[in-house]
Amino acid sequence: MIKEFGKYSIEKELGKGGMATVYLAMHRDLYRHVALKIMHPHLASEEQFRVRFELEARAIAQVEHINLLQVYDYGKQGDHYYIAMEYIDGEEAEQLVKKHGPFPAEVAAVVFHGVAAGLSEAHKKKIIHRDIKLSNIIIKNDGLVKLSDFGIVKMEDVAGLTNTQDVVGTPYYVSPEQIRGDKPSAQSDIFSLGVSLYFAVTGKFPFTAPTIPAIFNLISQGNYTPVRETGIYVPDELAFVISNCLEKEPRKRYDTVARVAEELNAFLHRHEISNDKDLVENYLKDPKGFAAGLKVRSITTKITRGKSFQEKGLIFEALKEYESILQLDPGNKEVKEHIVQIRQANPVTQDTSVTLDTILVPRRKKTGLMVAGVAAFLLLCVMGAGIYYSQQQRQHEAVRAQERWDSLSALREIDTIMFPALPRPEAVAVAAKAPPSAPRKAMQKKIIVPADARPAPLAEAKADTPTVQPAQPAHECFGYLFVFSEVWATILLDEKDYGKSPTKTKIKVPCGEYSLRLESPGGKRYTARAVITEEQTTRFQVGQADFQ
Repeated sequence: MIKEFGKYSIEKELGKGGMATVYLAMHRDLYRHVALKIMHPHLASEEQFRVRFELEARAIAQVEHINLLQVYDYGKQGDHYYIAMEYIDGEEAEQLVKKHGPFPAEVAAVVFHGVAAGLSEAHKKKIIHRDIKLSNIIIKNDGLVKLSDFGIVKMEDVAGLTNTQDVVGTPYYVSPEQIRGDKPSAQSDIFSLGVSLYFAVTGKFPFTAPTIPAIFNLISQGNYTPVRETGIYVPDELAFVISNCLEKEPRKRYDTVARVAEELNAFLHRHEISNDKDLVENYLKDPKGFAAGLKVRSITTKITRGKSFQEKGLIFEALKEYESILQLDPGNKEVKEHIVQIRQANPVTQDTSVTLDTILVPRRKKTGLMVAGVAAFLLLCVMGAGIYYSQQQRQHEAVRAQERWDSLSALREIDTIMFPALPRPEAVAVAAKAPPSAPRKAMQKKIIVPADARPAPLAEAKADTPTVQPAQPAHECFGYLFVFSEVWATILLDEKDYGKSPTKTKIKVPCGEYSLRLESPGGKRYTARAVITEEQTTRFQVGQADFQ
């Protein structure tokens, strides 16, 4: 190992890569430790590698941010090209996860907020990192996060450095568009950031396979297990950030990495956690103990928030908070009691009267109560008018029916006298349906009616007789289904696909009894009996813990 290198005294080797070796060195004039990156001699003769090496120095030097590694010097010493960079006394995030397990959600949010903030500054300078990964995220002992290794950086205003069709970066972190050979962009870095965050909170890569081609195939298809189905609890807000970063199509991801930083900061604010490196420093001092303390704090905060929702009548929000606590602490008796109370007071499963509108809107806005009251009054008026009209119609029909009965009875007896061998089927049918109280008029004497005066078939009698009434089209009955699920799943009614949950709108379904099944992409299921009644909405509140 070289001991003296120009104005630097080399103390020890820190690491070696495909392009260079990094040493801990002391600047003799400034008495400052630096990370001295010296290019491998056999690559120095290749112009492409020299240009890339120089570009890395220029790229880092252009951007000044507390979360980015700083460059102090660049040059040539003899046949060797070198970069003198800020020395970071810390550890790679990947090693920390492997040593202590996945980061608590709060710690991960602070770490990746710093990474996203630094990367955002680089993107503003048109610099694409192209190799975002956990081993390039260095966490200092004081909790400060640094993004390092811009070795395969791409500057948008510099051409000819690398072939844009080449796939560069670590296989697990490469974006789908890079695999396709598309030009790398800020969205490519966002995808790699999402993979890094996924690993940080679960200890697993989202895309894993035995070979690189198989890994690339999974990435290209966007085929991975959602973070909430890995068996490790991750808050919804953080799971949303990860899924948004891992969208297969770049246009569906965050438009800028600054938006990722904003989402992570909002998550910390919601959970009442200070976005400060002190949180990370305290975690590094005692990872297991500090993680346990964060868990207790998170449960306490969630219980308080759940009670607040419950008092306001926001049952869906309350249940969501309580069920997320059970993911952290499955045996929490207090939370289980609250869930039982809510479900007894507001049974949301198979409930056809409680709706999102009646639960959420009226309690949130007083104007909602006024509108609901006016609507209810108008509805009662319409219903009352309808009932009165219906009663009048029934009385009128009863009088007309009695009059028709009297006329038909007389005609039936005329037919019986004149044509005893040929009883009229219409008259017989009407007589069979006669009400018990209908009077049967006795004939005092025989009446002879000429043949040409014989009455025609009784059209009116046929109209009132069920046996000759024309068939009416069957009444179509429909109701509605609404599934409020915490897990993305396919909705199946008697094995027929009715879309995905959670549903955004009510699903129109023919009336009847169904076997409901929700099936998640990870193979977990929720089953229940669903009864759909006419013009009513049957609702299901399904938590993540309900899936088996």
